[in-house]
Amino acid sequence: MCRNRSDCLSCLWTFLWLLVLILLAWPVAFLLFPIFLLLLPTKACCGPCAAFVDLLHQGVLLPLFCAVNAMDGTPMC
Repeated sequence: MCRNRSDCLSCLWTFLWLLVLILLAWPVAFLLFPIFLLLLPTKACCGPCAAFVDLLHQGVLLPLFCAVNAMDGTPMC
């Protein structure tokens, strides 16, 4: 049980981060990963592609971001 208000809020934020992880982050990462994998070699030879590949990489790392915030109970706002 929650001992004080901050413990309760931390539990709430953890639950919300887990919802975002399951409902948003994993599906997005699963959709972006094949594209990222195919375009990653172009980063070495195509300068303008590097920014797009980096953006895809951030999308693939979205589940990690959500999991770390869920573990810490970080507020979303």
